Amino acid sequence: MKLPNFLRNYFIGRHTGKVSAHYDTYNKTYQTYLGDVIQGSRTVDEKDLLRYLGQNMQLKSGQKLIDAGSGFGGPALFFAENYGVSIDALTINEEQRAITQTKIAEQNLSSKVTVRQGDFHFLSNYFPAQTYDGIYFFESFCHAYHYEQVLREAYKVLKPGGFVYIKDYLVNESLNGLTENRFAEILENINQFYKFKFTAQQNSPTGMRTMLSKAGFETEIIQPVSYTHDNFEKVSGFHTATQHNEDNYIAGNLPDVFKVVGMYEVRGVKR
Repeated sequence: MKLPNFLRNYFIGRHTGKVSAHYDTYNKTYQTYLGDVIQGSRTVDEKDLLRYLGQNMQLKSGQKLIDAGSGFGGPALFFAENYGVSIDALTINEEQRAITQTKIAEQNLSSKVTVRQGDFHFLSNYFPAQTYDGIYFFESFCHAYHYEQVLREAYKVLKPGGFVYIKDYLVNESLNGLTENRFAEILENINQFYKFKFTAQQNSPTGMRTMLSKAGFETEIIQPVSYTHDNFEKVSGFHTATQHNEDNYIAGNLPDVFKVVGMYEVRGVKR
């Protein structure tokens, strides 16, 4: 049964409040271990990662983009400075918004980058329709409560032919040697710590393709990222630093975690 809009929005708000609270708790720890680019999957040099993403998004000077789930603003500032694009950034967390605003001023990029606090489930409340060349989600789409709504909202604000690019964890379509119960247990613990709503079907590569199509996008790519992962010491350091939190089951279980989820890049074009 389809929920009424007011009830669905209530559940969305309750979930995204938990996401923001997660970052209120861990913002300083994220900054310590991951810097201004809150992405657990990364190259040795984060600039190599950002160049990889800029190339695969096919960024061009003059494009207007949305950074959906912008964190501390590292990617948006890098792209504005190095690719000549302008970016409207959106984060659910007020502390992240304030930090990003300070960095925009420090780097004299106020003509290229804006930031506001808001929920990407409701992009069309903040941004005008059919205005943007692209919208990207870097390890932020995973925080959605209603993934299809987020994609429908992305569709509204993009120009015809505009792109959505998602670099994020998806649930692997193989058990990778785990039992079904162990696979489900790990997925549930990932959801609990990071405030995800992953299911094995919806958040798989096949499920992502289906959601994109329903929202009006033609899928160009869904594939594992091709850069070399060398981030485990940073991810392990982050989780070791948060072990005092009784919900953090992930510390010490990273090998099995990566049997359950993998890092993918997804690109869809508005039909």
